[in-house]
Parts: sequence; structure tokens; C-alpha cells
Amino acid sequence: MPSDVADADDQSQSAPEDVIYLFLPRSHELSISRLLTSISLIGLFTISICGNASHLALQCYARRFQTSSNRIIQHLIAVLYILCFLVPMALPCVILEKLVSIWMFAPHSCSIYHFFFSCERALIPWITVFLYVFVLNQSRSNVLQAQRPLLGLCCLIMLILIFFIILPQAFAGVLDVVFYQAVQDVKFVMVVQISRCKKDMSELYNFIHLIIEFAIPMGLQLYFLFRLLSVRHFSSSKHFCRNMFIITLLQFICHPLYYLPSGLKNSLSDSLPKNFYADDLPSMLPFIVPAFIWLPLSSLSVCSYNCRKNDEADV
Repeated sequence: MPSDVADADDQSQSAPEDVIYLFLPRSHELSISRLLTSISLIGLFTISICGNASHLALQCYARRFQTSSNRIIQHLIAVLYILCFLVPMALPCVILEKLVSIWMFAPHSCSIYHFFFSCERALIPWITVFLYVFVLNQSRSNVLQAQRPLLGLCCLIMLILIFFIILPQAFAGVLDVVFYQAVQDVKFVMVVQISRCKKDMSELYNFIHLIIEFAIPMGLQLYFLFRLLSVRHFSSSKHFCRNMFIITLLQFICHPLYYLPSGLKNSLSDSLPKNFYADDLPSMLPFIVPAFIWLPLSSLSVCSYNCRKNDEADV
């Protein structure tokens, strides 16, 4: 008899607990606006990956790092290529969310998405600022020795942005459960859950990011652009001005909508097609920069390489 009781206790202890099955609800019918948004994001993803990777390979194949004396400019362009190649890696999560209106990935994927998204907004404008500085100073003698402090300042600012601006935004990315329902059965629990990826930060932090990520670098870019327009001491200055202007214009068009207050975003969504959410356009526009910035960057790389070769030939 005691042995039977012991066997029963062992069986009760080894009996499995209720198994939880997570189910996704039936998605809504896909609207035309959502379908167009998803197709646009797929196109931006493809163009960004192929364009930046191919031109980075072309830059290495042409040996512009070894043979050009404007190595700093070429290295900054290469950094932008690599950054614009990595940023679209966050797009598959967004594309799938646009299609089914549910965040389908693990909680950490939301932080990864906001990390890449923040890198695009914070790093590209500041790297462009230093690209302006090195383009303006490229005709000076002993340019590498004279610009090492500037290069060190550039690296320092990048580290500050990563640790104090980008990483906090990445950690602020959380999954917001907008719908939850659990159905208890004898042997299992069926859970229906809908999650959305959002960034949990106050309006004050958003204003600080607006100043650091957009206002200051854009003001510096416009200042250096006017300086570049007035410079005629090196050849091909018009080509430099045109390419740098295109890079600045892309950022000026694509970035401001993200920093709009929630009220203005909701007002904007009222004027957009039905089922086009308020965050669709602001979250899609910044990915236009990695998709098309390689065009002026490639021309700028060739122009800088040829300009220095011509100057050395004249000497």
C-alpha cells in the first residue's frame, strides 16, 4: 500500500503542467495603402543592399584607399556605405508588420529595429558634417597630419552618439501588447496576443534627439555647403557642391517628419488614405536615405579621386 501511494506521488510530480499555445489572430484584409507601403519598403531594402554593397566593392577594386591622397574622404564614404548597408537589415520586421499588422518577432527584435533606425538618423548626418569639413580642407598641404585632430574628434562624436543617443533609444524599444486573451482548457491554455513595437520615451527626450540628431547637424551642413559654394581653390568644386547638396537634401526631406509631435502625426494621418497609420510615413522616409545616398556618394568618391590626381599631375 505505501508503495502504491509513493508511485502515485511520483506520477503527480512528473505530470506535465498546462501547455501554453500562443495563437495569432486572424489578420485584417490588406488595404491598398498597406500593400503599396510594403512593396515600397521591399524596394528600398533591395536598392539599399545592392547599391551600397556594389559601390563599396567598386571603391575597393579601384584602389582609391591606397592610391588617393584623399584617404580620409574615401574612408568616410566607405563608412557611409557600410552604415547604409546595415541599416536596412531592420526592414524585414517592419515589412511583415505592415502586411499582417502584428509584430511577429521576439521582443529583442524591437530593440534591434530601433538601434538600426537610430543609427540612420543620428550617425549619417554627423558623418556628413565631417565629410563637408574634409572636402573643404582637402587642398591644403600635409592634409593627413593637419586633419588627424579632426578625425579624432569625428570618432569621439560617433562614440558619444552611440552610447548616449542610439543605445538608450534601442533599449527603449519595447513590445506593446494591444490585445490579449487566454482560454483555459483541461490540458492546455490557448493565448491570443497582438503586439506592436514602440519606443517608450518622453517628449523631452524626443526634443533632445531633434536638436542633436537633426537641428545641429543640418545647420552645420548648410553652413559648410555655403562655404563650399564660395570656394574655388580646387578643381571640380561644382561637382563637390552638387553631390554634397544632394546628400544634404535627402536628409532634410526624409528626417523631419519623424520628430513631429503625436498630435501633428495624427493630423497628418487624417489627410492620408484610409488605413495609412500616422507612423507609416515617418518610419518609411528615413530608409530612403540609405536607398539613394550611394548615388551622390559614388560620384563624390570618383570626383575626389580624380581631383587629387589632376592636382598632382599639375604639380
